[in-house]
Amino acid sequence: MSDGARNSAAWVFFNTCPALEQPLIDAAREQGFDRFVPVAPLLPPSFLGLGDLDHRSSPQEFFTSSLWEQDLSCLDWLDRQPPRSVLYISFGSIAAMNFSQLEVLLGGLLDLGERFLWVLRPDLVSDMGEEDHARFLDRAKDLGLVVRWAPQLQVLRHGSTAAFLTHCGWNSTFESICAGVPTICQPCFAEQKANAKYVVEVWKTGVKLAKGHRGDFSKEDVLRAISAVMGGGEQTDSIRKRAADLRDACRKDFQEMSGLKAFAADLLAKNKSAEF
Repeated sequence: MSDGARNSAAWVFFNTCPALEQPLIDAAREQGFDRFVPVAPLLPPSFLGLGDLDHRSSPQEFFTSSLWEQDLSCLDWLDRQPPRSVLYISFGSIAAMNFSQLEVLLGGLLDLGERFLWVLRPDLVSDMGEEDHARFLDRAKDLGLVVRWAPQLQVLRHGSTAAFLTHCGWNSTFESICAGVPTICQPCFAEQKANAKYVVEVWKTGVKLAKGHRGDFSKEDVLRAISAVMGGGEQTDSIRKRAADLRDACRKDFQEMSGLKAFAADLLAKNKSAEF
């Protein structure tokens, strides 16, 4: 944000919360963002475990601005899976991958025998032909479900969801944290790489899939990452505990809403001073 915009704005709203970025919030205020207001999590109360609705909450409760039509049948499939047994895979609305990556990832899942719910947008894999697509679906059908688009909030809140393989867009990153779901990070561009770094090194709620900067990964990388968040053992337990702790902290921020309360109090004070 430019100095001019910052100085002319009475308040500045940011889509974050103290539980995740208190040091950055403090640093921004020290630099002159006196009225820096973290307003997140901007999520339905029931998603945060503060309402009576379950994962099948109404469309009004889980409003979405998705570019794709959601396939709600995946919730029925999740209902039939054991608790914490499914890896949810989604690369968001824009990120892409090639067919060889798709096959490597599927091969790792099949080798491990892990269940999965995979969002395969029509434009996700540019070099996948019709025969490739049919072969992929045939290989995937025994362990997983492949849909064009999923109701992400409901999926993340579902008891069968164990982990989330994500491109680390901010919305997906934040939603997974607020759901207490560990993540496997495969960032593609823009802020996604920074988000992934925070997930792995600062918040410690997940692991990276690709080790290098180019985003390439091997089957060994797939086996390592999935085992870390779903395989049990000390690492899995540590990641799950950290994810649960951050979920609870974000829920507390939502309940307190200290930034929004200060903003509302300021508005009321200004309105009173303007009265004749």
